[in-house]
Amino acid sequence: MKAELIAQTAENRIGWSRKQAGCEGTHAWCAHFVSEILKACGIDMYDLSCSMMKKKMSASSEWDEPEDLPERGDVLFFDWDRIDEPLPLDHVAVVIDYNFDTRIVTYVNGNGSSRTQVTEQTISIDNCTVAYWMRYIGDKNSEPPNSSEQETSDKTFTIELRTLRKGMEGHDVAVLQWLLIGDNYSVGSAGDDGIFGSNTEKAVTEYQKDHSLEVDGIAGKQTFTELLKR
Repeated sequence: MKAELIAQTAENRIGWSRKQAGCEGTHAWCAHFVSEILKACGIDMYDLSCSMMKKKMSASSEWDEPEDLPERGDVLFFDWDRIDEPLPLDHVAVVIDYNFDTRIVTYVNGNGSSRTQVTEQTISIDNCTVAYWMRYIGDKNSEPPNSSEQETSDKTFTIELRTLRKGMEGHDVAVLQWLLIGDNYSVGSAGDDGIFGSNTEKAVTEYQKDHSLEVDGIAGKQTFTELLKR
């Protein structure tokens, strides 16, 4: 599900500089950071304004403002001053954990406790500055309806994936890196940046050796099939 991918992508960027995160400049970059996270996950929701991002999400069928408590992968919005104004929201972050006992949200953000690095922070869900949290439901919308009257089928479908090798870039490279990281294979300090470099090639090679696959450092059908089994 995309929610886990959003959270994992954000976690992997903790400690990155704003330049590494793709947010170079002098502007307030919290919304820029979240936009880059969603872009890396293949989600089109790009804006440099917290308030405008929230408006776009509210108008999109792929996002929901849930009535329940925050979940991993939600996008958390803050209103620091609680002033009624045209663009009221002041900060945005990605939720990576919620503790039901302590009611503490753990989140990853740019331009938070550090103006120059991506950081992990916590806040009580009861804090008055917490304004909204939005949840991506685009992948759920694409699922068939759950109905007792729905007919079962033995039809199969095919997903086409590029064969990935050193020098390539893209969202599918980021997904490959995320899968490798999930199996405890290091792709380097840049994490799932979507760039197939030497560290990613090394991780693919090690994975292929450990799983008795053809060792060529290229992520093709056999490698993806094995990675997607978990």
